Amino acid sequence: MPPKQKRGAKPKQDWRTNINLFSEVDPVKKEELQDIQRRVERCREAQWQDQILVVKEGIQSFFGFEAKDDQARCIAHLLFKQRDLILTAKTSFGKSLIHQALPCLSRGSVAIVIVPLDALGKEQEKKISLIPGTRPIFLNASNTNDGVIQEVQKGAYTHIITSPEQLIGKRFRILIQDRLFRSHLLSVCIDELHLVFDWGDKFRHSYTELRIVRRELEDIPWFGTTATLDRLTLSHVRGLLELSDHIQVIQTDTNREDLTYIAKQIPIHTQKSFLGLNFLLEGAFRHCVNREQDLPGGCCDACHCQGKGFIPTPEQIDKTIIFFKAKREIRECTKIIRSWFQEYGYSEILAKDTVAQYGTMLT
Repeated sequence: MPPKQKRGAKPKQDWRTNINLFSEVDPVKKEELQDIQRRVERCREAQWQDQILVVKEGIQSFFGFEAKDDQARCIAHLLFKQRDLILTAKTSFGKSLIHQALPCLSRGSVAIVIVPLDALGKEQEKKISLIPGTRPIFLNASNTNDGVIQEVQKGAYTHIITSPEQLIGKRFRILIQDRLFRSHLLSVCIDELHLVFDWGDKFRHSYTELRIVRRELEDIPWFGTTATLDRLTLSHVRGLLELSDHIQVIQTDTNREDLTYIAKQIPIHTQKSFLGLNFLLEGAFRHCVNREQDLPGGCCDACHCQGKGFIPTPEQIDKTIIFFKAKREIRECTKIIRSWFQEYGYSEILAKDTVAQYGTMLT
């Protein structure tokens, strides 16, 4: 394995030239942020606790809040130790902060972030763009061309957000083989790491093909985040991505008391009609609270339920995620569940907004 490089230490010629990442930042704030970057550089050979401290100060300066201990540990691990890392943490933990922060704290660096859905990629791009000193880009099938890749090659962006399909493509292969780009590449981050196993060997083989990119970028720290990673899945992910058996795994409390796990057997004869998913609406559209009251004009005139019973707002309905293997099933099920909402009194527009569909090319 090639020796570790101090990534992002000094901008090289033709890298990020004529690009002022702090052009819209107040001069006083700009000096504060650049001072943090200089301190991070000086801390590369410092004690671990000093490295943690400068990371926490950096998060406070760039993001305006205090980093959690495990967040700071992950960032410091990738910045200073430059070794592979896996973090398991629940959804509300703030896992995205880690890959967002890396190019902020390390001057002249860039991070690749792999996301499973276009919707998540667009969301990440929007959030990162609000951080001072950043310039993210979400690369997908519609905007990945030779011109954009050349911009990325010259350091025009701090965060490269993309899908596994794009990353294993020809244009990206040329990019990651570029010595200048590689010298500034700080990390490759995989959001929802468990999908490498859950999806990779079933219907999105691009996830397992990431190992090809891994081989070419074996000297770059890889970072995976997930809230769902048991020992079996971890073992498979390590094998599929050819990660070291000794990779550090930081595990935090993933218990979610606000989530309910329900196991129900869906009758075979209801699979095409999706009637077996009726239980998702159970309790949501409950009997009208005014039904038993003797009100002038009837309860429906009083509560406007139009004889449908109590009609909850979308915010009052428990959030549910349904996974399918085929896009056709996603579209058919979405159409049917939306029709159920309309039967209960929702308008067509509100039903459409309440029941959304997501996929690699669906939003």
